[in-house]
Amino acid sequence: MSVHARTPAGSSSRRRAAAVAVSFLAAALGSMYAAAQAQAAPATSGTGTLRTVQVYDYAKQQTAEHVTIAPDGARYVSLGFGGQLEVEHPGGPSRILTFPGAGAGTFIGAAVVAPDGAVYVSVGSADPAVTGVWTVAPDGTLARYAALPSQGSELNGMAMDSQGNLYVADSNLGRIYRVPTCGPAAGTGQTWVQSQLLDPVPGQILDGIAFPGANGVAVFRGRLYVSNSAQENILSIPLTRDGSPGPIRIAYPGIISDDIAFDVQGNLYTTTDPFETVNRVAPDGTVTVLANSSDGLTGPSSVAFGTGRDRTTLFITDLGVFSTPHISQLQSLKVGIPGASVR
Repeated sequence: MSVHARTPAGSSSRRRAAAVAVSFLAAALGSMYAAAQAQAAPATSGTGTLRTVQVYDYAKQQTAEHVTIAPDGARYVSLGFGGQLEVEHPGGPSRILTFPGAGAGTFIGAAVVAPDGAVYVSVGSADPAVTGVWTVAPDGTLARYAALPSQGSELNGMAMDSQGNLYVADSNLGRIYRVPTCGPAAGTGQTWVQSQLLDPVPGQILDGIAFPGANGVAVFRGRLYVSNSAQENILSIPLTRDGSPGPIRIAYPGIISDDIAFDVQGNLYTTTDPFETVNRVAPDGTVTVLANSSDGLTGPSSVAFGTGRDRTTLFITDLGVFSTPHISQLQSLKVGIPGASVR
């Protein structure tokens, strides 16, 4: 679950949120939990064991929200609540980059690496001068590239298409923003799609935290796929030649998901924080659980395939908000199938 309004467990904001949860929502969330537990049954076939790649300092709000692996093997991990981005190039040391407003409401959503090596990051904040898409220069310099709405928004997952357009999910306002990175409109963000299918479910709260609507995004075979965590659906939106969206539809109904990624065979991989599973969804909708809490998951928030020799390796961020103890980390899992191109 990837919502910048969340704060680590035990905070006063979470206690206040918990107080407003009403009883009729408990039944709905109980249904979600039961469905998630059904998805969390033992995997029908083992694909390997989880390997811990990195552990983060949860006490400093370094919650591993999203992971991106660049074509050259560079790794970008957004440390959501800490307002930071970890950058690690092959053979080099890890660097932590801190965004404006870190520790005071700035939340780092997702990073995308363009074919030319440019790095883009979705950043949510209560400060309208911070909310939007940022760039990360090779020397670590941060600059806002495109402004996006701040009031009431929750910027989240992000993906790029083959034309260099970025798509950013807004988990609270039920929107997908489009930000071109080339041409006369480069650096200008606009609402591309707004739909009830992208909305959260009002008042749907678990342990004091609101379930997000539009969450993870991925481009695959000419379509933008979007997970709606609250509505338990994976949506599909055609990418048309003129840049407008095709009709939005439910591609995978009844799938609880935070972030998503595809392999070359068209299988969909999902994370289910706070339900502690990483799943593979076949094109016909069949769900296979690849790992769960008994394997060491502590809040799987995002998933991405590696590149080069790691093309059959799935990298998984664990947010750690719901786990006891709170362990935020990056893990990997060999799945035996190469990942598809991310655009």
